[in-house]
Amino acid sequence: MTSSRAPRYQSPNLATPRGLLAVAALVLGAGALAAAPTAAAPTAASSAQFPGQNGRIVYEAFDGTDDEIYTINPDGSGRQPVTDNGTGDYGAAWSPNVKRIAYTVYDGTDSEIYTIKAGGGGKTQLTDNTTSDSTPSWSPNGKRIVYRGDDGNDYEIYTIKALGGGKKQVTDNSTQDSDPDWGGASP
Repeated sequence: MTSSRAPRYQSPNLATPRGLLAVAALVLGAGALAAAPTAAAPTAASSAQFPGQNGRIVYEAFDGTDDEIYTINPDGSGRQPVTDNGTGDYGAAWSPNVKRIAYTVYDGTDSEIYTIKAGGGGKTQLTDNTTSDSTPSWSPNGKRIVYRGDDGNDYEIYTIKALGGGKKQVTDNSTQDSDPDWGGASP
């Protein structure tokens, strides 16, 4: 007849060399675990890029005519428009220092990448061509923006200086590359 019970634990017999070795192994193992680092403490280079010191959330919403960019507190209070125009504004992303927002503007013909001050105003157009550019994301140091751009055949990934100019193509293939998100430390 077989038993369905789990085997009973028996403490090591300290009077035998085998029992002493088992206890020593437990003590040494526990000491090694205590001395080993658990999770690495976050450093400045690995810290998360949250909505920023002001804690505001940036998002897009339909205003009855088109999509606009807004910021709001996490508790739902303090909704503020950032854009208010006759174009579709979407795909907003905070700059690492939370002073600017990169976003996409659809003017009815194609989409381009812009930045704007977090409180509105100071709008800067970064891309200007006859194909669509969208989904901007800031480099961790805030000097460049990565985005998806149509090269006339398919979507590729590009970067551009945050103040405009210096466009660089990152991917060049026959597939649809999309939704870039720049993370980690950057040059």
